Amino acid sequence: MDDILITKDKDGGMAYLTTASSQSHYGIPVLRIEGAQDIPDRGIDYGPADIVAETGNHILTGASIVAGWAMDKKRTPREVEIARLYLSQWPDGPQIPATRAASSLGRKGGAVKSDRKSASSRANGLKGGRPKKEKAEE
Repeated sequence: MDDILITKDKDGGMAYLTTASSQSHYGIPVLRIEGAQDIPDRGIDYGPADIVAETGNHILTGASIVAGWAMDKKRTPREVEIARLYLSQWPDGPQIPATRAASSLGRKGGAVKSDRKSASSRANGLKGGRPKKEKAEE
């Protein structure tokens, strides 16, 4: 799996999902944060339940970072699926609704143009197009 960039700050700090880690098993990625303040040069790998930062009453976990990123509608179906894989390691933590993943896959599939879809549309047109719905008599 290629690394998937989650965020980058102005000072060069980065957070990304990667399987290039000793903590990654069976193709399930970890969240690596590197180049940020108080983070060693090689970075630190986080699982979904790991605490990344704590300020006052607010706790920031790896899962909250990835879930927030994955809910952006600009994410590709592949990115959403990899985020779901990461989040699945902590069943009690934040998850991406299945409808979010399904809608992104459906959006991609529905936008595909193929010879088969074109032929089907032509054949339906020759038959008079989409059948009209019959109105129920009152």
